[in-house]
Amino acid sequence: MQNFFSIFNNHHQTIAKKEIYFLLAYIKANIAKYSLKEIIQKYLTLHAHTSKIFIIELLDHLEQGNSFASFLNRTQSLPAHLSAILLTTEEYGELPSGLGIVLAYNETMKTFKNNLLLTLLYPFIIIIFCIALSLFFLFGFIPMIVSNFVDMDIPVPEVLSYLNKAVHYCTGHFLGFFLFFLICIGLITSLLIHFRTLLLQLFTKVPLIRQGIYLWDRYQFYLNMKIALGNNKELTQVLKNTRTSFISAQAREDLSRIIVKIYDGDLFSQAIQATIFSSPEIQSLILLHEDSESLLAGAIEIEQMIKNRFLYVYDISRRLLEPAIILIIGMFVFIIALLFMQPVNYLMEKIST
Repeated sequence: MQNFFSIFNNHHQTIAKKEIYFLLAYIKANIAKYSLKEIIQKYLTLHAHTSKIFIIELLDHLEQGNSFASFLNRTQSLPAHLSAILLTTEEYGELPSGLGIVLAYNETMKTFKNNLLLTLLYPFIIIIFCIALSLFFLFGFIPMIVSNFVDMDIPVPEVLSYLNKAVHYCTGHFLGFFLFFLICIGLITSLLIHFRTLLLQLFTKVPLIRQGIYLWDRYQFYLNMKIALGNNKELTQVLKNTRTSFISAQAREDLSRIIVKIYDGDLFSQAIQATIFSSPEIQSLILLHEDSESLLAGAIEIEQMIKNRFLYVYDISRRLLEPAIILIIGMFVFIIALLFMQPVNYLMEKIST
């Protein structure tokens, strides 16, 4: 019986997750006029249809003197890093600011999901099209043209003759073709490694890839900051040593500006403004902890927030990538089987004759 009710409660919490951002937006719009309890009661009367049990539990939680963010954290209604932001901002009496950060993050993630889908979809379609076109050209078009030339007693051009011989060689010597294919992949890989810096500059032109690189650099920055402050080391010296762990040139430039500003006497929150290490939620957390002189706590929270964001993005990417990877693997297995069947058929014909 207990398991039955736990399933029932989880069902309502799942529904609440779909409505949670609407609830947060409703609270943010009314927080200046009404108390939090009054807003929740109004929401229960006007909007909570599928999530009544969730909202009633939330009201009971608030009436017991507990915080709004702690309930969301307990019910896992938000990702861990967003719950951490609400917990911190509510603790310092800045819940409207925290709500704004969470809602802005949700809109950003919607855009991110759409961009990720498009980023995965377009190359996948192009790869399939190019492979299909290449196979048709090699194993369909060239032999057809050559056979037509021969049927009409027209001399076959040398280029077509060489290509036709190459196609016949590939179909009759699968291992040779496969080794040649592996050598080509090795050469391409070595070129990619050699021109790594140039490729990174090109990749940073793609918005989605640039966001991922900047997120990694941001994580390295706050991780080293946490280690430095936790071990009572000089922050600027540790940040200088962080330079080698950055991927993007922009991160290294921003780091140099931050170190100069700190030496000039600027606060840390001022030094990181207009750099890739700053964002609205990070700026809010830094300001909160800088005022209370606990910058280490701020660095720990930001580092954990970015780590949770990586896990969140990884989970989304994994769910989107898995079907694409299965399709790509299936496609390559089919192509290899197709290439392998031709020499096998040729061998069987030889055996039969």
